Amino acid sequence: MAVKPEEIRALINNIESKYVNYFDQFQKTKLNVMLDILTSNARRLACRAGYDQATIYSDGSVGICEEVVPFGNLANYNWDFLKAWNSHRAMQQRLSLLKCTCIDGCNVVSSIMLRRKKL
Repeated sequence: MAVKPEEIRALINNIESKYVNYFDQFQKTKLNVMLDILTSNARRLACRAGYDQATIYSDGSVGICEEVVPFGNLANYNWDFLKAWNSHRAMQQRLSLLKCTCIDGCNVVSSIMLRRKKL
């Protein structure tokens, strides 16, 4: 049985009421963004996965994000990361994730940080 976003919010509020300032402002922002995504099933910030971040596995597999199947293996690109990263397959995967609504912590954090830089 999946936990509902409102149950998570209640837990966070319970923690905050018992331990004042348990979460710093950045953690609160991150949690709120993640919960908003879960509640609305819609992206709230531009995801930077595939642009500022990559996932490289020990076997050489490379992907846009750890939440999806890798698009290739560095061995197929002569171990040239930039060649793989700029490949047609990488671009196809980026485009397929434009409406992704995952709440991967690393991706949410980089999206928040990018938004802060623009403000």
